[in-house]
Amino acid sequence: MPDLRELPIPKTFLELEGNDLFNFDPENPMLGRGVKKDLPPGPLTWDGDRFAKDEQGNFRFVYSGVDAQAGKNVNAIVLELPLDFVTNDPERDRIVNVWGESWVLKAANKVETIPDHPFWLEHPWALLDLVRLDDELKQYKLVDTVGQPFADAALSERENNRQLGANNFWLAPHFVKRLGHLGWGFGPSISALGFETSFDHEHSPVSVHRTYATAIQAFPRTAKTLFQELRLPDDSWNKHGLDIPLKRPIDIFVPNVCPIDMDTTGTWPYGRRLEDQVATRFLSLFLDMEAELDGKPYDLEMLNDQALWDKVPIVPKTPPNPLQNDVDFLAEFPYLAEPHAH
Repeated sequence: MPDLRELPIPKTFLELEGNDLFNFDPENPMLGRGVKKDLPPGPLTWDGDRFAKDEQGNFRFVYSGVDAQAGKNVNAIVLELPLDFVTNDPERDRIVNVWGESWVLKAANKVETIPDHPFWLEHPWALLDLVRLDDELKQYKLVDTVGQPFADAALSERENNRQLGANNFWLAPHFVKRLGHLGWGFGPSISALGFETSFDHEHSPVSVHRTYATAIQAFPRTAKTLFQELRLPDDSWNKHGLDIPLKRPIDIFVPNVCPIDMDTTGTWPYGRRLEDQVATRFLSLFLDMEAELDGKPYDLEMLNDQALWDKVPIVPKTPPNPLQNDVDFLAEFPYLAEPHAH
């Protein structure tokens, strides 16, 4: 149902008054958390003008903070490689770009929905290395790519024709438009909670559903979000105290790779550690990193601070994502915990 992939309802992390489609239902508390029901006949829209509040004046999170995967096993292939396996100069080449791709035989059904790009676009190395392997790869089509968290799910909207692997440079204008769309949802949510946002939403009292036809239209709204430096709560990520610049959102998503900086601890956006709550950090891109809270500058981990939510008029009083895994990670290879017996 691609026409219903995104409904014309604002992106928000606070519930919207009268939005019965997504709001928490005490009569069906597990809805959306393992329980599904058929969509109503429509229209699947929202025409309210305020965030929902309970009798005590509390907002409610759209995200419950519940670990939806707790108690379940997750499939993984875990590799550990010495740095000199991928470079002849490990002392100089300190950044390793990583991404993953899924390929499907062209005889598979899904391939019909994915446009054919010129072969060189999907296989840029083929121009230099026309060997038998490329003939074999011609039987396959790139159908999915994972590099930077949320480059696909949030910014590319999982569209089939945007599965380009690391070579996603032509998507940059779309990302500006998409950040504008997301900003009109998340920005007012942040402001309603009393925080400062990097997105210019003209003091809107509630999230708005708005899309942009061109990047030029969206850019003035998103400029600060795109170019602000993203702080971490302390300097522990920079383990050698080197002159490593802070990341900006514009540095992160193009190309679609996860650059692991070996001079850091590898925490996102300088890599991606297992314990990083990247979803909450992605929301933090819309915070104004020049602002302060209790005399301390905003940072990427601010929305993961339980003490913050204890003081804010909101339920449930949890960060948007769980603070830790349900089973502790191992300190050595393969780092993921032993699987559950079931």
